[in-house]
Amino acid sequence: MDYFKMSQDRRVRGAAQPIDMDALHRLSKEELDAVPSLNYYISGSVGVSYPDYIDYPVKLVSEKLKKIMVKYQKDALMKTVVLIEKEKQRQKIYYYILPPQLDCAAENNNMAADDDRLVLDQEKIGSSRIFQVVGKRQDLIVRLDVAESILRRNPNGVWFEKVLTAQKVRDGGI
Repeated sequence: MDYFKMSQDRRVRGAAQPIDMDALHRLSKEELDAVPSLNYYISGSVGVSYPDYIDYPVKLVSEKLKKIMVKYQKDALMKTVVLIEKEKQRQKIYYYILPPQLDCAAENNNMAADDDRLVLDQEKIGSSRIFQVVGKRQDLIVRLDVAESILRRNPNGVWFEKVLTAQKVRDGGI
């Protein structure tokens, strides 16, 4: 099976940038469940665009992507986040996605020590379709069927980059 790192398309100019969201990383699932919604301001408001995926400072998905993702990964936590554009008195609804954390990085991928590419062990992933890899990386990883489903709906500001699996590395499919 093929997997892809999902990220925000950097070609989108003036994408909304939520501010003061650092504390969100430290909240547990229980604490997030206790709050009905989270409200954050965005920095600046001249020519702000709202892509379907915002990956910094936290992973936020639009309503369009949320509808797709909950069908594929039912145990991914989705918390409502309201982004507020104070000057224009406008609000946009997003969802903070907290997918399952999997310890699925390949242990011995036979790559150079200075190579920073992520290589996944497909056996450790199991049936998960949307997840994050335990460790230093906080990339959102999606399976091919999820990426295809998202792309069929013409998303704005979403970029996919293929992630290697240990089997393909062994077979020389780099």
